[in-house]
Amino acid sequence: MSSSAKGPWPQQMWWQELGDPQLDHLIEDALVGNPTLRVAESRIRQAAAQAGLADAIRYPQLGVDTSSIYQRLTENGAVPPPQAGEKKSVNSLKLEFRYDLDLWGRNRAGYEAALGAVRAAEIDRELAKLALVSSITKAYIRLNHEFEQIKIETDILHQHEQIVELTTKRVTAGLDTAVELNHSQGVVASTRADIQAGEEQIALLRNLLAALAGFGPDRGAALKPPVLLAQKELTLPTDIPSELIGRRPDVVAQLWRIELMTKEVEVAKASFYPNISLTAFAGFDSIGIENFVRSGSGVFGVGPAITLPIFDGGRLRSNLSRRSAEYDENVERYNATIVDAIREVGDQIVSWRGIEAQLAEEREAETRLEEANRLALLRYRHGLTGYLTVLATEGDLLKERLQTVALRARRFEVAVSLSTSLGGGYRPEPPSVLRSKDDQRRNNK
Repeated sequence: MSSSAKGPWPQQMWWQELGDPQLDHLIEDALVGNPTLRVAESRIRQAAAQAGLADAIRYPQLGVDTSSIYQRLTENGAVPPPQAGEKKSVNSLKLEFRYDLDLWGRNRAGYEAALGAVRAAEIDRELAKLALVSSITKAYIRLNHEFEQIKIETDILHQHEQIVELTTKRVTAGLDTAVELNHSQGVVASTRADIQAGEEQIALLRNLLAALAGFGPDRGAALKPPVLLAQKELTLPTDIPSELIGRRPDVVAQLWRIELMTKEVEVAKASFYPNISLTAFAGFDSIGIENFVRSGSGVFGVGPAITLPIFDGGRLRSNLSRRSAEYDENVERYNATIVDAIREVGDQIVSWRGIEAQLAEEREAETRLEEANRLALLRYRHGLTGYLTVLATEGDLLKERLQTVALRARRFEVAVSLSTSLGGGYRPEPPSVLRSKDDQRRNNK
């Protein structure tokens, strides 16, 4: 997540920049076991199968048609005597051939549209993967935040317990009253309640992380306290190339959907023109099994089949209008995706810079409040100041410490959001889908 003079940013495994091996293992498990990703994989297989069907139409079809039906032959049909009126078996065995010439490219465009759907499905899987990793990383950051808060509150609890002990001695010596003692004891109980609330949040986040990884609560219960904030400090990259936005999975997927709809429009246009296919058959036809395979029972035929739409009540024109409207819709969706992507990146950069400025002020404030609290405690021990002064400085110090921890956690969340807004290191690659048979032949030459 830090800037680099060499190579693209962010890297494909950008979460490893957080430096926590436990997080790395959790994400590795999630990429294997998460049901959402398995659903995305099944959709890719469905789209690939559909592309295979669309590709198969483009090539010659050869098959065997055979039948044998025992029936009574009509006396008033084409069957002459003596078979007319008899009960005979009608037998047929034919080798059939069919080939669609696709003169207007309708089948080719249909295959390319199906191929675009596969590519879009593959990129949707990458988008789901990026969303999953982002969710896990942010939940892990919140888990770390809760542990950091409990640590601060535990330190404050120990300090409060020392104040209770000191106040008890001062009440015995007549320097304080039961009011200060009861108040200090109440603060101890309140701090313990805050710690209990934090532990509840930790348990809930453990369950969430386990579920995101595709496991039960036991997997979450085994998670140790994160170490990422103690090991890594993030810096805002000095250079963010604009082409990174064009590599976002959602942007690339929307581009493929536009390409898909372009081919669908071509299919709709080609439907207005005649469709010509060649058909041929050869085999045997006979009445009665005794003559089935004799030369006299041989049949064959060959010829073109032409389909020409003349009047369809406006069906083809309506289909073309619908496809054109879908194309326009996807273009506008692409434009909206680009606008949102630019806004997201800009928002994260603004937030990052704002957090850095706030952290600088918080560090200064925390340093001064620590000194104020130290002096107040020292004066209270020597009877030079009252309990309320100690309580006020301590409350301000606790607030600043919690605010600093919250800002550091938010900075990590912004870093994660910036990485995902820039595509999470995704690089579009050639689709791992079915290629057409002629493409395969060209590549094998």
